[in-house]
Amino acid sequence: MRLAVVVVVVSACGSAADTEAHGLDDYVVGGGFIDQREQLEIEARRDIDVESAIAACMEEEGFDYVARPVAVPVSPPSDEEIEAFRRSYGFGVAAGVLGVGPPGPGSSAPTTGDEAAEDPNVAVVASLPGPSAVEYVRVLTGADLGEAEVADLDLAALRATATPGSCAFEARRSVAVSEGSEGFWQEFATEWNALVDRALADPRIVELRRSWQRCMSDAGFDVSDQGELLVTVVDRVDDLVELQTTSVRALYDQGRRSIPAGEEPSFDRRALEAAMAEEAEAALADLECSRGDDEVRAEVFAEYEERFVEDHYERLQAWRLEGR
Repeated sequence: MRLAVVVVVVSACGSAADTEAHGLDDYVVGGGFIDQREQLEIEARRDIDVESAIAACMEEEGFDYVARPVAVPVSPPSDEEIEAFRRSYGFGVAAGVLGVGPPGPGSSAPTTGDEAAEDPNVAVVASLPGPSAVEYVRVLTGADLGEAEVADLDLAALRATATPGSCAFEARRSVAVSEGSEGFWQEFATEWNALVDRALADPRIVELRRSWQRCMSDAGFDVSDQGELLVTVVDRVDDLVELQTTSVRALYDQGRRSIPAGEEPSFDRRALEAAMAEEAEAALADLECSRGDDEVRAEVFAEYEERFVEDHYERLQAWRLEGR
């Protein structure tokens, strides 16, 4: 499980004299310990809010803006769906290159194709007369471009560097995309990191890791943790697949889960299918060796979150009530 903190600005309520303890959810969305799916759901909700805020801002300035589609993670798959997928495709790594099977619940597949949907506002800009297109881009991103530059537009790059006063910048600030998180880390980073270290060293969490290692060893897989297991699977596929300018392993190291458009994978299909069968064995063993672990982690991490609030309650309340 990956540990992360996602923070939003919470409106002040109550008074500094409040003495009732609050859970960490009052300060950190989803609590302090959240898994990857929760992280994606939080980011998706945030991105939807940002797009709505941009649309409202652009409308006030007299421009039409098409909210970009945001991919919202689907509901968590059932245990039966996860097991069925792993039995056929493992973690989805080899299957993603082979182009077989569905994306799969929790798949780690480096699927082919371009993940990024085209921004519909590129077409909006292209439909406008030159001076109006220039003004549209300026209001949206703060960029002061000429008509020729707008004709060859990289709207995604301009969004990423939007300046204060532009609709894109102010929309992100309005939903506390960065300011709240930065404020939390400035205030509590040292204490939170120490808490995470203590939680991971808790005997119950240590025993989970040891039990998982023993179980996987009995199944024929000598790995220290699930991260190492996935790296082993990725390296096996990487050895069998050749790309023009990169590699499967390099894509994973960069955090990417898709093979860029234009990269035509070259591989021996029979050998890669054999690797997928081995991957399925490893994925099923991991599933069996991990049964019940999430419940234990949730219980342990909840205890540590409660301790964090108890130990830092006054500072957390002050931080929240000041609207940081």
